[in-house]
Amino acid sequence: SIAASNAKNVPELIQQFPGIFTTHKGGNNPALAEVTMRGYGENGFGRVAIVVDGEKINNPDMAAPNLARIPINGIEKIEILYGPQTVLHGDGASAGMINIVTSERDYENKSYAEVHGGSWNSIGVSCGISGGLEQEMINYFTDFGYDHSDGYRANSGFDIYNFQGGIRKSFENDAFLRFSTFFSDAEYELPGPLSKYDYRHRPKHSTYDDWGRLTAHGFNFSGKGIIADNHEFDFTLTFSQRNSHFTNGNYTDIYGTKNLFSRNYRSDIYSLRFTPQYTCQENIGDFENEFIFGTEIKYDRLDGKAIECYPAFDFTSRETYDIDRLTAGAFAHDEFMLTEKLSLILGSRLERAWNENNISVDGGRNDNFTAFETAVAYRPIDDAKLFLRWSKFYRNAFIDEYRWRNAKPSETSKP
Repeated sequence: SIAASNAKNVPELIQQFPGIFTTHKGGNNPALAEVTMRGYGENGFGRVAIVVDGEKINNPDMAAPNLARIPINGIEKIEILYGPQTVLHGDGASAGMINIVTSERDYENKSYAEVHGGSWNSIGVSCGISGGLEQEMINYFTDFGYDHSDGYRANSGFDIYNFQGGIRKSFENDAFLRFSTFFSDAEYELPGPLSKYDYRHRPKHSTYDDWGRLTAHGFNFSGKGIIADNHEFDFTLTFSQRNSHFTNGNYTDIYGTKNLFSRNYRSDIYSLRFTPQYTCQENIGDFENEFIFGTEIKYDRLDGKAIECYPAFDFTSRETYDIDRLTAGAFAHDEFMLTEKLSLILGSRLERAWNENNISVDGGRNDNFTAFETAVAYRPIDDAKLFLRWSKFYRNAFIDEYRWRNAKPSETSKP
């Protein structure tokens, strides 16, 4: 169980599942943890979709999802789907999917508080309240968390603040409307790699004095409606804004020589996602059948600015980045139960992405993506499913990953 796992945060909890690999960066900073599956290496987190109550929290750029914003005390269960899931869940699910379901907290008023600590002046605090009105079938919840650590190495500490809250209105036929919001602020230091000399003689040394801060907020509005018992319509609408600020450079090597270089990068990412979905569970003859049809519309915008300074060469470079991406797709998925334990699965997805970049002379590029799967699934027990699958999957590049041809020259000047 989650309570018996002794995990202090979601990255520590997820890494206990087989086939899941969690890389801790920035002095074991949970806001920078990267989750990978099925042997993918660098940027492997871009192949794992992480969904929390229907909200896909993957970032459109080359930054791992912030798992620190998910309060571990509010989780009811975690489902791991291994292998390509792009038909149902789209971009970012070519290696698998992690579905996190928060607990449907009952109407009784409850509260909790927790304090934990450890080495290197590490301390964490979390608290929350939940409850509701049973006759009106309304639930509410709120959670707050704070984590601090000085880190094992110099310049590897972090401070993380997280808040989330929400309300849910349920109806007699299992339909519901749910609204939640979150705020996350992670400030941290980045010590950089160690040389062989440092690793042997001063392992707590920091190569860099780099610094970073990620601040994000947003909301998730979702709902489900039941029509004639066997027909279901649900939707998820999410919006988020994330601000990033990084500074790096001015490091000192083992001989005490200063490397006169600095970089200051700021960016804002705005993301909007709408996913309506229809599910039909009508039998075909004497056989159970589940058909799903849905669409997905996503809009992402990156506004960035980078300043690089080389005082030794009397040179400064300034660049701005404005990247827009609109993605629209549709998918269909059907599972036909041959027996109580054996089923046949067919599914396909079509998606198109429109990209615009102000630093490119060409202006933009468009891409088409397709995915399909044919599978036979066998359920020997209730909580296990074995697959024999043939599938095609895809991954859309990160919004800042494209190599744009004929880029406009950056602005240069003397400081």
